[in-house]
Amino acid sequence: MSVGVFDPEWIITVYDAFWNPIGEPGQDVIEHSGIDPRNDLPSATLKIKGTSPLIPVFQNCRSTMVGVTFQTGSERFAFYVDTFDWESDQTSAPTGTAHLLGIWDVLNYLVVWADWFLPIQTQVFSYAVYIWALCTVIENMIAEQAWRMQIALYLVINNAFSLNPGILRWFNEIIRHKNTQYEMLRTPVYVVRTNPFLDTSPLYARTVRFETCGAVIKDITRAYGVDVRVDLWLPGDPQPEPWSNLTIPTYVVTVKDRSQIVGPTKTVLDSVLRTVIDVEGPLLGDVLSPLLNPQGLYAPEGVYIAPRLGLYFEKPWVVVVAPEPGMKGSVQTVKISDHTPKGWQHIIGGRSPKWLNDLINSSLSWLIDAITIVLGFFGIPSDLLSGFLNNAFLAFQLVTSFQRRDKVGPYHPAIEVFHASATSPYNIETLFAFVNALWDSRGWSSAQVTFRNGEIYTYGEDILRGSLVSVVYANRKKMLTDYVENVTWRVDAHSRDLFIQVGDGKAKESPLAKSQRLITGAFEAINVLTLSPQSE
Repeated sequence: MSVGVFDPEWIITVYDAFWNPIGEPGQDVIEHSGIDPRNDLPSATLKIKGTSPLIPVFQNCRSTMVGVTFQTGSERFAFYVDTFDWESDQTSAPTGTAHLLGIWDVLNYLVVWADWFLPIQTQVFSYAVYIWALCTVIENMIAEQAWRMQIALYLVINNAFSLNPGILRWFNEIIRHKNTQYEMLRTPVYVVRTNPFLDTSPLYARTVRFETCGAVIKDITRAYGVDVRVDLWLPGDPQPEPWSNLTIPTYVVTVKDRSQIVGPTKTVLDSVLRTVIDVEGPLLGDVLSPLLNPQGLYAPEGVYIAPRLGLYFEKPWVVVVAPEPGMKGSVQTVKISDHTPKGWQHIIGGRSPKWLNDLINSSLSWLIDAITIVLGFFGIPSDLLSGFLNNAFLAFQLVTSFQRRDKVGPYHPAIEVFHASATSPYNIETLFAFVNALWDSRGWSSAQVTFRNGEIYTYGEDILRGSLVSVVYANRKKMLTDYVENVTWRVDAHSRDLFIQVGDGKAKESPLAKSQRLITGAFEAINVLTLSPQSE
């Protein structure tokens, strides 16, 4: 027989499609677990007794939305039911298992229109253009699409010209039910805005054409300390901003830069300074360190600072100390994973430059014509050898990291890595590709920490998803500082664990690659804004 695991530290509430509370499973809960990743879709599982009166509510997910919240302390995780399984057999009592997805999923279903202010039939600019500090870029992108959906901009025109006959009935219902729940059917989304002139997050440039906000966010924030949250605001909660005046349940989007890089002006000019230092660091290495960082102040791997110019790294407040035998504390377990380098020699390419292939083809064609004329033969096509020796010269480029080769020694199996490319090498793009390849194949470390929530550190107050955390280990001789990439919890009859993943190696990127993306995005934006011809 299934045993309930009611835990007063976790309050679970089930809601209807308009986020009105229906009830709490309470003692009917068998177990629940979830994962809240940084800038990605959260998910959770809730298993309850098959005799719970909430079973029909969960089963109603096939026709409407069923909301679920998990609250611990001040942190509320909001989900909706994706699938619900009801199980029964001859030997045990029936159970129901709800598979939940976070409301962050709304970003996966907001499509970025090229021209959000125009009907779908008229998209003048081929791409949406975003250039500024990264937090402002993300906020603008989400706000434009959310506003377009909420005010039903061009709803009638878009559907009428798309030959959708259902638009007339929908429009009549909206008019007839004005000031009722039909207004909520537009999915209220509120974006907390950052003052664009005080936004000190990294500079970014990106063009977007009918991708989802979620896909763009996952791509552009991978290498930055920017965290995008979607929280559920309910009546009675504090307003997200003094002027927001929310009155109905709302999805509140908050974008924060948690990289803890502090500049001298506290304005967008700090973003420019960060970009300059990020370019200088990987190109010149430690050449300018005596001038820019004479005291050798600490900064995590891949982070470049310039204290002389007022650009500092603020160490995180949260420091987790790995437990030692006989030591008692809020930290239960710490697992440090060190990953070995993958290849000290990298090859990029696969295609010769077009001009070289054309030169070879034209030379062979000329040679065939010359031979046929001299020998008096006729009927031999001049392009008989067209394609011969194509992609044979200058098709591959190789770079060896001699420093890494010396460190790993002669017996390390990870020797050589090939990266196929659709373009020819020996250009500036390939240079950036080599920088990225060497960075991605470096050795890296990550930490997994299990702690008792609320004793010393509380999730949602001290430790935030996407925030920086330092883990001290090896008798306090080593320290790892990285972002909280995942938050996982599990509550059942045997455990009450809250687990954080600090770093995953993928969240970091070569600063030079960030600069490359900024430059590429800026040129793409110029092409869009000047209405340059687009290739098919």
